[in-house]
Amino acid sequence: MEGKKLKIFITTSDEPLVINGFIEEIIKAKSPQIIGIGLINGKGTVPTVSGKAKGKKRKSSIIIRKASNVLSLILIFGIIETIRNAVKILYFQFSKVANKLIPLYPTKSIKYIAKKYCVPVNEFSTVNDEILIDLLNDLKPGIIINQAPGILRESFLDTASIGVLNRHNALLPKNRGRFSPFWALYKQEQYTGVTIHFIVEALDAGKIITQKRIRITKNETVSSLLKKCYSIVPSAMIEAIEKLETGDYELLPNPDEEATYNTNPTLGQVIELWRRSAKLNWLLSGSGASRHSGK
Repeated sequence: MEGKKLKIFITTSDEPLVINGFIEEIIKAKSPQIIGIGLINGKGTVPTVSGKAKGKKRKSSIIIRKASNVLSLILIFGIIETIRNAVKILYFQFSKVANKLIPLYPTKSIKYIAKKYCVPVNEFSTVNDEILIDLLNDLKPGIIINQAPGILRESFLDTASIGVLNRHNALLPKNRGRFSPFWALYKQEQYTGVTIHFIVEALDAGKIITQKRIRITKNETVSSLLKKCYSIVPSAMIEAIEKLETGDYELLPNPDEEATYNTNPTLGQVIELWRRSAKLNWLLSGSGASRHSGK
């Protein structure tokens, strides 16, 4: 059944590895309905290992922690993929500067993509910025697609008449929380996937609009699994939007009693997953295990 086209607003960070490509696909498919983008320039969500620096040796602890984070990322994604990602980020930063000097110079920045499709963009420090909330109350979007870091307050959630949508790289209610592709491999699961769900104040607890399942292959890596997730994320989000537009839909449950929760992995857990594979190509191409996340 064909329903009314929804007004869409997007809140997102400027992240060149996976998020910007996903956002571009949504803009490409739904640009006539997109009434604006809120570009959030706060701190990103690069995975880190768990733990906090305490005591008199706080400064040295922070240095050790940062070194652990770097080592964790190398072990998780592999040497080659880590270098490749670093080069992509450096080029992305260069392309944004070059675009300011030469407007036709291509870049994958959110501003450049939005301009290409004539979608207005405003910048904010956080998703809960009062100016952003006021803007949303004026625009009255039907749905908001959120891909920005930060815990959303009720005042933000209330601005969308139907709700705020999130993309989560897991089959909720399993693997709520952080860095789900890593944990799917760590737990040696046979399947993972992508869930599009409503955001509520509890972590990843909103009702599910649609899910797509991915089989985890024998030699899967965190990097390959993440790519698989993001390859189906745009179609999953578009399917969710069009489902809501029918006005006649059923949501899937996301029961708390069946939920599992994840935080950032510790360095020990990263090393454990690394040791399980015991294969040379594991280190070269990314984490893997014998049977097996952006968030």
